[in-house]
Amino acid sequence: MKIRANDIYINYEINGGGDWLILIHGAGDNLAIWYNQVPVFSKEYNVLTYDMRGHGLTEVAEGDYTSGVWADDLYALINELGVRRASVLGYSLGGMIAAMLATEHPEMVNALVLTGVAGAAVGLGDRTVWEERRNAQMAILEKEGMTGIIKERIHVDSSTTFSAGFAEKHTDMIKKYEEALAISSAAGYRKVLESMGRRGRPVDFSKIVCPALIIVGEHDRWSGPEAGKVMQQRIAGSELVVLPTGHACQIEEPGAFNEVVLSFLRRAVPQERSAAAP
Repeated sequence: MKIRANDIYINYEINGGGDWLILIHGAGDNLAIWYNQVPVFSKEYNVLTYDMRGHGLTEVAEGDYTSGVWADDLYALINELGVRRASVLGYSLGGMIAAMLATEHPEMVNALVLTGVAGAAVGLGDRTVWEERRNAQMAILEKEGMTGIIKERIHVDSSTTFSAGFAEKHTDMIKKYEEALAISSAAGYRKVLESMGRRGRPVDFSKIVCPALIIVGEHDRWSGPEAGKVMQQRIAGSELVVLPTGHACQIEEPGAFNEVVLSFLRRAVPQERSAAAP
């Protein structure tokens, strides 16, 4: 389904019933990557997934694509849908958007789950490494389109997404992931890459006041345990869980990931006392 919000048409899906739970994908992904989560989470929650600006079937609009713009898109979307309060789960870039919603509109967020948020968000790592990777992705996109991006992300340099050897050992799981990624367009991902080097509004993680859970992969070279510990220190009272995975915890270990998330949400926001019901 599509709805107009923040002057663009945003593609979204709603599944389940109960309190709202919003899932936000990462850069280059789309709502289809939550295939391991939506069937499980929707048994207890009213799950909203959507394609961020420039991703999936959402409009590829003009202008800069910064975390602030994406956060404004989300805020407009949930207001158009009549969502008053929700728990929010953000993966990678989606985690930055989730954190921004929680700091700028705390009255709307019951609980927050951040997974795979890059160490650069808390001042770790060398930004030149990110620039080099972005430039390499741009070159691949120009030569091979999204087919090349998918191949590079999974098969050529899978360590950016999964732990060593995972892609080779779990071809059936990788096939599903490839099918999900293929929905996004080269034009949209080009806009994303062009804008990723531009600074948007900063996120002050210390201003997050709702219950928060941080999930990182033990073998994630972008946002591993060190980044998770720093983020936990920034967010008062937050919890940290380290899973034996690479960057995409929810793809590599869906069972463990889902149980960790649901256990946290059940404790943090018992449904009978929540004000988030649609």
